Amino acid sequence: MNNRVVTAERNKLGEDTISGIRAMKDMVKFSDPQQQKPENVPINNKILSAARSANILSTRENSRRIKKKKKRERKAKEAERAKLPE
Repeated sequence: MNNRVVTAERNKLGEDTISGIRAMKDMVKFSDPQQQKPENVPINNKILSAARSANILSTRENSRRIKKKKKRERKAKEAERAKLPE
């Protein structure tokens, strides 16, 4: 199977996320070509900084999505209440 094919669960991921996943897989592959174990990848400050940045962006995006979802649900409830006879 071609590893570069976008699977169903990855279909919802953004381009940056997919690129990040690919970059990490490549780093594991080239850091430990024999066994390809992630625990053998050397960790440095640049990698830690990139991981923190990704986490911060992901958290912000999730918060934004949750707020939008709650707003939609609140509007739907209000619309439903408006339809009910008094």
